[in-house]
Amino acid sequence: MMVRHGARSRGCQRCLQRKIKCDESAPECSQCRISGAECSGPRQGTLFVDMSAQIRQKSEKRKTAAEQKERMVGSEPFNFIHETSQCKPFEVDVPSVTIDSGSKAAPRGNSVEKARPSRTRNSRAVKSKNQEPASLYRPTSHELHFQLPTTYQPDRRYQFELLFLSNFISSSNLSEKSESGLHTWTNELVNILSSTKESSIIYSIRATSMAMYGRMTGTEDIEIEAIKWYSRGLKSQRQSLQLAAKAPTSAIPTDGTVCAAIMLSLFKSIISTTPTGWLRHYGGAVKMLEVMGPEKCQSNLTHKLFRSARFGSVLVGMTLDEPSVFASEPWTTIPFSLHPKAPIDKFIDVLLQLPDCAPLFNNMTVSQGQDPSRSESVGVELFDRAQGILSQLDQFWTQHKLDIDPYYHRRVHANSYIREEGSQSIGDTLAASSGGLLFRDPFRATFTAMYDSANIIALKYISATSSAPEKYYQRMTVHAVSILASVAYHEAQGPSSGGTFSMIFPVKIVCLMSPLEELRSSAREALFRWGGNRGVNDICTVCVPEIIGRVANGPV
Repeated sequence: MMVRHGARSRGCQRCLQRKIKCDESAPECSQCRISGAECSGPRQGTLFVDMSAQIRQKSEKRKTAAEQKERMVGSEPFNFIHETSQCKPFEVDVPSVTIDSGSKAAPRGNSVEKARPSRTRNSRAVKSKNQEPASLYRPTSHELHFQLPTTYQPDRRYQFELLFLSNFISSSNLSEKSESGLHTWTNELVNILSSTKESSIIYSIRATSMAMYGRMTGTEDIEIEAIKWYSRGLKSQRQSLQLAAKAPTSAIPTDGTVCAAIMLSLFKSIISTTPTGWLRHYGGAVKMLEVMGPEKCQSNLTHKLFRSARFGSVLVGMTLDEPSVFASEPWTTIPFSLHPKAPIDKFIDVLLQLPDCAPLFNNMTVSQGQDPSRSESVGVELFDRAQGILSQLDQFWTQHKLDIDPYYHRRVHANSYIREEGSQSIGDTLAASSGGLLFRDPFRATFTAMYDSANIIALKYISATSSAPEKYYQRMTVHAVSILASVAYHEAQGPSSGGTFSMIFPVKIVCLMSPLEELRSSAREALFRWGGNRGVNDICTVCVPEIIGRVANGPV
């Protein structure tokens, strides 16, 4: 490779290939914008020149052909008369002379052999009959190996895509060494982007990663460009789905189409226009997996997407008051026949039962004033289900707490009291009074927060059916403080600690269901900080209105 800083054209790659003038505007030039083509943008910085073997071979061939042509010109007789002519050239032996363009003509009486003009630019060589040709110029070995630079430039889009993707993966992925964490499918995004040819997948990955980077850095131009890619990805996805619907045989979705739907859902979480925009995309991903069937979700990328979509289906089901299809026995057993369940998978099995309680809670709340007997019967059923979920959560935590959070009970005991008025934040108080009994890693901190949020929801349902709900408030408060401690740990680790999307759900549960206003206020402040620092402010500050209405009208 060679580098140059000279005054070469810094136009985009497409304009250089077409050999047209580029206005070098960013992020795309006017020529590409008018033609609707993708533009790599103007080249900046050091210019990289291609000196690969292929270019070197072409240059050597051209140089060899030029040398052979010069040898032929220098060795053949210089005759104005063609060899096939009947007339012989008039020849006289004279000294060899060179006639330049500015020299005087040869004297009369001395006729020279008429020669064809040489192909050299500076002079015309005239030779006598018996004189050997003049020696040609022999270039040095250094000059033979000299290669002229080309205008090839590496495409910078791939480097920027890697930058956006690496930021997105580090912010959202929660992996363990055994690859049994949550959202481990994000590690495959680089391979998917480089191997797939489906435009909907490429556009959705590009839009979501650019949107998060633009929000985190406050770059409006990147956000606008991300919105454009989202529109293209959404249009491409609709076209592919319409073609699949018109196909003579039912087309089975691929893991790429499921990945595109999830990425579009995450985009709507970052740049939100409607409170339920992300729900429609995530619901579409769940429906695609349902069409594929549990047998297709046993291995490879599809299995990783399925493990992540199970947690998302809990959020969708609780929001829409619909039971999750993944709660059925085939979906909890068949996909894990090749890969045994990790602790997070066993925990999500319990979480999948929570959406079944939401319709009972709503029916009980609505019928309290209209039909007390029906409200009481629904309350009994709700209590039984919620109590069963709570028992499963206690049993699960007893079995796995040493691996997930061995300091959980010691930390909760040290912080069983809530900070006094005017003291530092709850998270700081917990960290200071527990003697550094925090979490092993961000994955376990998020895992603990999800466990606490499930307990708060179950206790909320149980307290709604009780005549003395205040006896459950202390336990709900303990779990709410533990969630805020998890948030404080993530904030100390920085925006790239992971769990950007997974931690939003537990903090919102504290905002909506905590029995103390002080905790709800602290959770709102933590949610605003979380969204601002991690580029997900829209989903953190916007909540589905139906959820707010149901929780506000329900008993606390």
